[in-house]
Amino acid sequence: ANFALENCDIVVCRTSSTGLYCAEFRGLPLTTYEQPSDKSYTIAVCLSAIFGVAGIQHFYLGRHIEATIDLTLFIATIYLFVTGQILLAFIVGAIDAIHTFIVTIMLLTGSFRDGSGRLVLYPGQKLKTGDPA
Repeated sequence: ANFALENCDIVVCRTSSTGLYCAEFRGLPLTTYEQPSDKSYTIAVCLSAIFGVAGIQHFYLGRHIEATIDLTLFIATIYLFVTGQILLAFIVGAIDAIHTFIVTIMLLTGSFRDGSGRLVLYPGQKLKTGDPA
């Protein structure tokens, strides 16, 4: 790739699974070409809103560690409730519910990334390219 740069001494460019990144020698970001997630925004939001406390949306998005933690919290909440430890079940369930709420808001605002580090974009959302033009 060819880049036309003005007033810049050294530029370092690298590619990653999420796109092409270029930075000036001083470490300041110059340009970012990021790719959007190939996962469906609508499916991700629906899974998060309906089955979020079980972590199903994380499995769909390829975030398996977070999915396993969510599923474990969900199962622990049910187990604690069934065994009569209501207060502890409420605390664990509240932690899981708060996390799910935050993830759902991040999905709705287009600021949540899938397991590959790509943004899950809402319909009409544009990626920031860092291009000054």
